[in-house]
Amino acid sequence: MSAANAHDQTLPPGWAWIPLGLLADVIGGSTPSRDDPQNFGGDIVWLTPTEIPKGTVSIIFDSKEKLTAKGFNSSGVRWIPEGSVLLTSRASIGHVAIAGVRLTTNQGFASFAIHQNIEAKYIAWWLLSEKDHLNQLAKGTTFKEISKSTLKELLVPLPPLAEQRRIVAAIERHLTRLDAVVETLRRDRIKLKNARAALLRDAVEGKLTEGWRASHPVSEDGQALLRRILAERRARWEAEQLEKMRARGQEPRDDRWKQAYREPAGPDTSTLPPLPPGWCWATVEQVSCLVRYGTSAKASRELVGVPVLRMGNIQDGRLDFSDLKYLPDDHPEFPDLLLETGDLLFNRTNSAELVGKSAVYHGNFKKCSYASYLICIRTIEKQISEYLCYFLNSIYGRKWVASVVSQQVGQANVSGSKLEALSFPLPPLEEQRQIVAEVERRLTIIQQAEETIERSLKRAERLRQSILKRAFSGQLVPQDPRDEPASQLLERIQAERARRQREKEGRRPGQRRSGMGAGPGDPSLSGSGPGGVVGSNPQPPEPLDPQQLARPSLWEAESDTGGGEGRSQT
Repeated sequence: MSAANAHDQTLPPGWAWIPLGLLADVIGGSTPSRDDPQNFGGDIVWLTPTEIPKGTVSIIFDSKEKLTAKGFNSSGVRWIPEGSVLLTSRASIGHVAIAGVRLTTNQGFASFAIHQNIEAKYIAWWLLSEKDHLNQLAKGTTFKEISKSTLKELLVPLPPLAEQRRIVAAIERHLTRLDAVVETLRRDRIKLKNARAALLRDAVEGKLTEGWRASHPVSEDGQALLRRILAERRARWEAEQLEKMRARGQEPRDDRWKQAYREPAGPDTSTLPPLPPGWCWATVEQVSCLVRYGTSAKASRELVGVPVLRMGNIQDGRLDFSDLKYLPDDHPEFPDLLLETGDLLFNRTNSAELVGKSAVYHGNFKKCSYASYLICIRTIEKQISEYLCYFLNSIYGRKWVASVVSQQVGQANVSGSKLEALSFPLPPLEEQRQIVAEVERRLTIIQQAEETIERSLKRAERLRQSILKRAFSGQLVPQDPRDEPASQLLERIQAERARRQREKEGRRPGQRRSGMGAGPGDPSLSGSGPGGVVGSNPQPPEPLDPQQLARPSLWEAESDTGGGEGRSQT
């Protein structure tokens, strides 16, 4: 907390606001030259910020890379004593850990060698609770960084040493229980994702409707459906060509013009697996009358005109309309690029794991268009688009995308011609309706469960912040009047620092003290200023119970949410 804000929060008796620089020596880090490979590959632990776990206080014993003695001596790397608090101070700011061994870091850290009369874990958890504040204090253009001088001036709400230890124990006890609940929620979230994938797989394999199929004979099987669609496709083409000729004032004298019609390519079934009774293989081109790319025109966020769907609007097989851009109503590509109810949108360009995601447009707007990274598939039989969407989003659709995708400037791409050539299993129309109804019913259950989990995870994060806030305002554990107050603790710290300063001044010129950075000066603390006790907090509310996060689940909990391993070693 900054000095300006410290007076807005009163502290319990025996506590005091103390500058962080008075409680610890601040040590920086460095990176030896990578031009010399002999600087690396030794046994000196050397940390980078990406190795610090997020959202917790871990104890670090090892690193991905290690320095040699040459690397250590040839750079500004400094020893950080075991038990010191490590804070990421550059780019990704506010992740905290404790050194489990003597180690070193790169320049992305500010580390704190904590005074022996201060509980290091107390400082570590407090720094973690201040993550948002630290990011606000950071400065920089290329990347944000919080300076060591700024960190030294931060005011720590310091309780007596015995209470520091009680607070740390309470934090870790509460968060251990909370983490067990969060871990269960995350496991359930993975199970729901797997359940969604299994549902789509069973739908396009025919397993989902296996029982229905046995008791419901259909009037038109897949092969007859495909023949009807192909006939309708040709009839539409002939009607369009005839209309064009008549618009030019021409009337055909015979049927030879019909020979220009190109039959769509059918699937090569020699390598395709067998299908359930009544199903057949078809290609996207065979069942569609339009496969078209979207607009490349620059759209606006002003809420005027025709909404334009982009690849980010396709989420988990559905369209999300929360973030839209717009084109004017008189855009020259309209009405050719306006969507119709039942059109299938396919994401043709994206990252490798997202390209190919698809969703069906259900006429949500009077007019709606789509951007160039999407392909619109308009099927002749509207019902097919729903089923085809399931196939594209299933494991089989993902495998097909991986087999045909091309890389272009760091992006994965599937062309419209490849999409038209896609072979997929075509069930009878009546069975497709049953598949769609059953998939939608189960997806609704899965989606509701996912939303419940996301709400619970957000509640868990709020509870985590509440625990930390209560801890550092004196509301998490009771005060004990028998504890030595922080003011007396401060006197001992100041005396120890004065002794160390005298030793330093008596050292020979050029002599270097190993493993400890120079401490800051001792600011004066008096009255109700930053170093004094400024008041008591009102009676706190009852603490929240992490078990309140329990919620109905599709699965039984796999572990006791009240226990589990702690977050860090003690």
